[in-house]
Amino acid sequence: MEAQARRGAPVRAAAGSRTASPWISRGLGLASSLVPLALSGCYAGAAGAVLGILSLTSGQGSSARDVPRIVSLAVVEDPPGAGRATDLGRVGIAFKLVERTGQPAAVALEVAEAPADGAGPAFRPATVTGKARDLPTSGEGRTHSLVWDARADGFAGHVPRVKVRLLARDGDGASAEEVEASLGNTAPAVTGVDVLFPLGESAASQNIVLRFGLEYPGGGDPSSIELFYRTEGMDAFERVPEDEIIGGQVTNLLPSPPGRPHNLTWDSIATFRAADPQGRGRRDLERVFVALRPDDGLPGGAGKLVELGPFCVHNSTLPVVSLVPPSEVSDGDGPVLVRFALSDEEEDPADVVLQWSLDGRDFPAVDDLREEARRRAVLSDPDERAPRRILTPRPRTVTEARCRAAPA
Repeated sequence: MEAQARRGAPVRAAAGSRTASPWISRGLGLASSLVPLALSGCYAGAAGAVLGILSLTSGQGSSARDVPRIVSLAVVEDPPGAGRATDLGRVGIAFKLVERTGQPAAVALEVAEAPADGAGPAFRPATVTGKARDLPTSGEGRTHSLVWDARADGFAGHVPRVKVRLLARDGDGASAEEVEASLGNTAPAVTGVDVLFPLGESAASQNIVLRFGLEYPGGGDPSSIELFYRTEGMDAFERVPEDEIIGGQVTNLLPSPPGRPHNLTWDSIATFRAADPQGRGRRDLERVFVALRPDDGLPGGAGKLVELGPFCVHNSTLPVVSLVPPSEVSDGDGPVLVRFALSDEEEDPADVVLQWSLDGRDFPAVDDLREEARRRAVLSDPDERAPRRILTPRPRTVTEARCRAAPA
């Protein structure tokens, strides 16, 4: 770009030049005015606050109305409803060029971070694609657009305030317009993941309740949540299908206020049944890990995987024993035939401890027999069985066995 040094000479610039500021700052004899502008149409909600049009003219005998003017400058909202342009690599810039005589014009885009202290921003040329030279104009205005690569210009994450300035020029002079907008996106974050155990228990079981918080460093976009699990021996996390999350909200989640976390309920039996059909989901697992990942569905909106574990999941149901009263099957003399039925939903083998009592109420506690090795040792030792009033089984004789097997 070059400029004549004498007063009143036109400023000559190569159309589409990346150095836009000299269109204004190096033109001698330029008159400027700040004219307020209100956006209309689909760009009004997307472009943020319009700061004004900076009109600049130069030339010998030219009229201000022959200078190309920029109207309806907008940073395009993407996706619709987001309130900002979320993809930093493709920020749409829409505008109209108005010029009474229809003379073609060139444009250049400049951008600046809006200073927090309200000081004047330092504009710099922007990286754009799209036609920027010999753009048609008209008295009513011709619509045009550019695509700005904000990421290439050093912007990252969520940018709450950025100023965009578009400059237009033809042979009669130049003008500029500025708008302020919001760009980019920052992924939501999961915080404070916890598993709620049943009261008095140290392990989860069946329908497992998970509690978690959500934070949005870059705004309040609704988010979805994904649940993953891993057990000992698995190399990687696997996603829990959404239909196996039977309680709580997993879509359109908003930031959780302090002290009010989100909850979801996981049907772990359904998940483990699919992973191990033979076990039917009813297994006791001592090392289970879960993880949550949020995603707001926008560019850069997938959050980090937040893990929790290990913890125990006890999905095995307890065996059930049904006892036939001995008085109905005993002759009152000699050995007592004790008949019982044993059921277990998983069809797992089980040990049965039979106790006796004279009044039907005084049965010594056998809580110490929960551990298998201890239980087997007690059942095989008469001295251990006696204080617990555990019945001593007598092996059947060959005659008894034959009688048992004989047809009626």
